[in-house]
Amino acid sequence: MSIGSLNKSQWNTMIVGSLAYFADAWDAFLLIYVLSDMAKDFGISIGTVSIALLFTYLSRWLGGIIFGSISAKWGRKKSLMIAVFILGVFTVLTGTAPSFGALLFIRLCFGIGMGGVYAAAAPLVIESVPASLRGFASGFFMFGFYIGNIIAPWTYVWLAPQFGWRGVFFFGGISLLLIPYILLTVKESPVWLARKEELKSKGGVAEKSLPFWKIFAPGYIGITLILMMVSFGQFFEAYPVQSLMPTFLKTVRHFPVNSVAFAGTMMGIGSLIGALFGGWISDKIGRKRTIKFGLILALIPVSFMLLSTEPTVIIIASTIDGFIFGSISGLIAAFLNEHYPTDLRGTGSGFIQNLGSLGGSVGAVVAANLNQSVGWSWTIILIVLFGGILGLVGIFFAKETRNVSLGGGMHVGNSASSTQRKLMS
Repeated sequence: MSIGSLNKSQWNTMIVGSLAYFADAWDAFLLIYVLSDMAKDFGISIGTVSIALLFTYLSRWLGGIIFGSISAKWGRKKSLMIAVFILGVFTVLTGTAPSFGALLFIRLCFGIGMGGVYAAAAPLVIESVPASLRGFASGFFMFGFYIGNIIAPWTYVWLAPQFGWRGVFFFGGISLLLIPYILLTVKESPVWLARKEELKSKGGVAEKSLPFWKIFAPGYIGITLILMMVSFGQFFEAYPVQSLMPTFLKTVRHFPVNSVAFAGTMMGIGSLIGALFGGWISDKIGRKRTIKFGLILALIPVSFMLLSTEPTVIIIASTIDGFIFGSISGLIAAFLNEHYPTDLRGTGSGFIQNLGSLGGSVGAVVAANLNQSVGWSWTIILIVLFGGILGLVGIFFAKETRNVSLGGGMHVGNSASSTQRKLMS
């Protein structure tokens, strides 16, 4: 089935998911660029202020659990609207933080909405398209994330001189406009509706609560632990580089701010192209093979970025690095969601993806605080190497999920139900 076969409703769902993830990424990457400004404002070191990165991701796993459960009970669409509301409100409140302690609390709350966006939007997008295009839809979902990556540095360059680091976050309130857009243009997931109808026909109702621990039940604990390894590996390879490159280029390579923003932009462009490519190619050659190639190749451009002093080499390596990481990220939403049944899909994928991001942020904080003894370059390279090895071990034991059915309740069926097929058409 070709991309041209997607109907208007499916495109609306993909666009909304991508825009929601754009708002998520814009804030997260903007935070990276204002770390030095925050440190100066609060009178603390960059190493200390980098804890704000950790707190941003510290509660994402909780948001994944909460909104994954909400999406199973009330639907993906309602869950996404609530998550976007929390995301937008606490983006704005970031700019009002009167102290560093208050900032950390606000970032914790933001992280819940951030994790919730993924837990609701990823299943909604993946469940709304045909199986043969789920990789592409996953890449399109991540496309919005990397657009946020690209726009964030230029938001800082263009707006921070006039509005300060605080004022820039006020613009994040625009994301609240997504709520009426979702309400008016997006249809509920056909897979979730089919599951609701299935329960109704059997005289049952959706569980009042879906305990988080079910993803660690005997039928799922093995794959949950394997996917956690893959997710941790992915983020340990990506986040220390993406999070600390602006600071590294400013303080170690002494790049002017425009050059730092350009390097971030090229990494973002590479990432968004990679996201579409990775999602698309995984529909052709499989999820496991695409992830494996990405994990192995990633260390090459990272090494050039961190060990070279030549600006042109750093820019080219940044672009290639973004493409490789983007290729992995582009298919990961499909890969994680394809492992769980409808009832646990939001919770399982939301928890694992957001816990992985927490691990990646820990790697970034470790690098930020150990650089004085080991050096920025080798600290980050060693963390990236560790992530690659961890991810490869996980992907070795993971199963291939391309074209697997998303139908059914507490099991993964071999074929979609007739109701689901009708709703997908």
